[in-house]
Amino acid sequence: MTDHDCSSSKRFHLPFRKTGLLAPTLLTGVLAVFTGPPAWAEDVSAPCLRAISETVYVPALSRIHTQERDKQPLASTLVIHNVDPIHSIELTAVSFHDETGKHVKAFLAAPLELGPFASADFLTEIRDDRGGIGANYLLEWTSKNASCSPEVMAIMIGGNGTHGISFSLSGRVISRDGEETK
Repeated sequence: MTDHDCSSSKRFHLPFRKTGLLAPTLLTGVLAVFTGPPAWAEDVSAPCLRAISETVYVPALSRIHTQERDKQPLASTLVIHNVDPIHSIELTAVSFHDETGKHVKAFLAAPLELGPFASADFLTEIRDDRGGIGANYLLEWTSKNASCSPEVMAIMIGGNGTHGISFSLSGRVISRDGEETK
């Protein structure tokens, strides 16, 4: 054996050469330290985006293709979370639109106030397939004070027999008034 032979356990006397357990543990720890949080982790230290009012577009599906000629009907629930710890927001309009953009239904007869950390939900039933694959919700909200933008999502669920499908899609702000960060 030469001094340059790296396979020698005498030259590199490490405890994990026999067990094989320490090396993966060390590698995992090193990777966790140097790679940071996963890409999908939200930066909770970031300031919330505040506004006086917003319009939020939320994609939703009334059905989804499972095969070329088969479609799975889906129920969709629009969920709005007021994430502001101090200020209320007021939902002024919540509507459902089909894949052509045509207004299908309105959910509010009058404005609805959501206090700090309150939430509201609106259901489009599984048998209501008027929306199609490109359906969407539009939400308009306002506040007397600059408030954190609400967390808005559509949750779709459907299934036949013992097979089910569920997923969620997040809303996207398409207009904002009184923008500031804090």
